[in-house]
Formats: sequence, C-alpha cells, structure tokens
Amino acid sequence: MMLGGSGETAINQHLFRGKITYDPLRDLRPIMVMAKVPVVVMANHRMPFRSVPALVEHARAHPGALSYSSSGIGNPQHLSGALLNHMAGIQTVHIPYRGSGPAVVDIASGQVQFGYNSLASGLALIREGSIRAIGVTSRERMPQLPDVPAIAEDAALAEYELVNFFGLFLPAAAPDALVDRLQGVVAGLLREPGLRAKFAEQGLLVQSMNAAESRHFVATESEKFRRIVEAANISAEG
Repeated sequence: MMLGGSGETAINQHLFRGKITYDPLRDLRPIMVMAKVPVVVMANHRMPFRSVPALVEHARAHPGALSYSSSGIGNPQHLSGALLNHMAGIQTVHIPYRGSGPAVVDIASGQVQFGYNSLASGLALIREGSIRAIGVTSRERMPQLPDVPAIAEDAALAEYELVNFFGLFLPAAAPDALVDRLQGVVAGLLREPGLRAKFAEQGLLVQSMNAAESRHFVATESEKFRRIVEAANISAEG
C-alpha cells in the first residue's frame, strides 16, 4: 500500500515527460483520496495588494516585476502560480525554493513579493502579521481561514481551482475485496475527531471519496495538471 500525493499520482508523469517508469493511472488502484490541501496565496505585508484581484491588477500594470516563491519546481504550489498567470494573463516570476520554510521566510523578509504555500508552513507568520493570506486555491474558503477569499470568488477567475491531495493506493491488480475492506477501515479512521483535528491543524480538508470516486478524481486532476505543465512549458529542470 502506498500513501501518495498529487506529485506521485497526477503530476510527475507530465513533469518528467516519459522519464518515470510507471503510469499512475494504469499501475495504481486508489483506495481512497483522504484529504485535499488547498494552497494559500501569501503576500509580504508591505505589498500594496491585499487581495488576489488587486495582485492581478498590480501584475498587469508591472509585467514581470512580481516574483512568487514556492517549495520547488512542478509541485502544486508552483503550478498554482502558473495557473493564475495563465488564467489572468499576467507575468509573475516563479522562484523555486528547497522547501516551504525558506519560501515563506523570504516572503516575510521581502526577498519575494508573494508566494503560494501550504497553510501549515505560513500560519505562524500570518498570525504575526509579516505575511498576509490574500487567497486560497480551493473552490471554497478554507475553514481554517474563513476571512480569506477563494480565488474563484472573483468572477473573472470563477473556474480557478487547484489543490494538492493525498490518498492511499494499491497495485492495479489488487482484488476488489481488499480495496473494499481497506476503504472501510480508512473511512472509519477519518471519522475520528482527534485525527480530523490534526488534519485541520495542517490545513488538510478531510475527504470521503470511495474507490471509484477517487479514481475519477485522480484522473481528472492528472489531466488538469497536464494542461498547466504544457501551457507553461514546465519541466523538472525548471
């Protein structure tokens, strides 16, 4: 059994373009997508924009002048920025970091003007006030940040949505009985209040997709990521 995220199951096959030795949709069988993880758009507190629509307006007025951080090349945080660039018709420059910690610290210090990162990586600095959370990439607002709009609330970006996700997977040949049994066990665990609270602390949104729903979701997300990677001409080398 494998715990897999969007990278292993929906992005890498497009990012590495034939260099990986497995096809996630062919070789893996989802048991359950357990959590979605929205990305938070974070801006340095000195920036003149306090919302994503204002960021877009600023970027249009200053093409190429804004830089955004993420925790690496080709991950959901990077692709969140690429998707906004594409949908809004703006030019912001991606600065990849080796992990979310330095990516967030450099937003706070002003080395980059804004970034796309996980809630867990930036929450302390958001509470401190050196970073503003100005948007989330999920279709709806996050319960953990109820005052922060979803990007899709802007009518011009109503189709915007991009989330990381985590799920459990078996080899494609796994029997139905095993999938059903494990799905029941995992669903029971995800109903535990203590586990749900720990997920919430990390910015995860608990899901309850069955195996068929999970397979459809992963396939749909894979196609979405393929379009983003190809439109932005992203490769593993940057």
